[in-house]
Amino acid sequence: MQTTETAEVEKPKKSKKKTKEGKEKKEKTTKEKKKKKKTEQPAAEINTVPTSEPSANDASLFMDLDDSTTHDPYAHYWTLCEDTNIKLMYEIRANPLHKKQVIGSIIFRNQTTHHIQKLEFNVIDSLSMKLERQAGTSSHDPVLVPFILLPEMSNEGQFAFNVDSCVMSQHLRGTLTYIVKQSDGSSTSEKIDFKIQFPVSVYIIPNPISNNDFTSLLASGDLKEKQSLKVTLKNDSTLQEILKEVCTKLRLAVIEHIDQGASLYGSTIQDHPVCLLVKKINESTLTVDAKSTDFQLLSALLKQIKELVEN
Repeated sequence: MQTTETAEVEKPKKSKKKTKEGKEKKEKTTKEKKKKKKTEQPAAEINTVPTSEPSANDASLFMDLDDSTTHDPYAHYWTLCEDTNIKLMYEIRANPLHKKQVIGSIIFRNQTTHHIQKLEFNVIDSLSMKLERQAGTSSHDPVLVPFILLPEMSNEGQFAFNVDSCVMSQHLRGTLTYIVKQSDGSSTSEKIDFKIQFPVSVYIIPNPISNNDFTSLLASGDLKEKQSLKVTLKNDSTLQEILKEVCTKLRLAVIEHIDQGASLYGSTIQDHPVCLLVKKINESTLTVDAKSTDFQLLSALLKQIKELVEN
């Protein structure tokens, strides 16, 4: 963008006297301009489904961690399924506006030089988790993906899953059907099966709290369930690297980080608080002391931490 400099021109001196009519005209013009500017402002956009992009507040997730590392926008995505034509990657996130819903963001990647169309996504509902479908459809009907995939291009779709309980890990089996349109006008129908995982960490919202509130919560007696974990580290990761990995994958917030110890906090969409004290005892040993209001939630979460740290 180029800017153009304008020469300063000396303006003729105006008379100090202003008529009453001139003042009223100027005030009227000013009011009209303000009114016009106000009406021209666009209405706020309402998103019914939260986007997966991290907000500015996400910096608080890593209060004492090094900010020099660039966050990978696909760090939360897992491979759902893949064949020679198409690859699906997915991320599950809690819906902070809904206590019984999570959002699955699925990336559809066309791996061919042909068009892929009429994609239909379907899962087998369980007793405690169901895919949200259009009104008037049955639990067996697939959800039509509202786009086609151009050759070697990707697109993302979001699917809502309604869940009764968020204290245990779950999975749903499903199928994607689609049609590959060949360049000669012919087409082939394809199907690929998948299993979509819902670990307990997908129900957690990283709501940072103050160190005083964290201490008060631990001392309140409300967190009646507690469990501990001792992990043998397989590499020379520092505590800082471990915290970054745990907070990124499990959506927990760092409350305090001192030397070889740290306090972490998060809460589920159904208001289960989770408090963790992480300590690196030596180069190869990590301990985690956890408290919450639900024993099953703690068991599942510590299992995730063990698998994450050991691998």
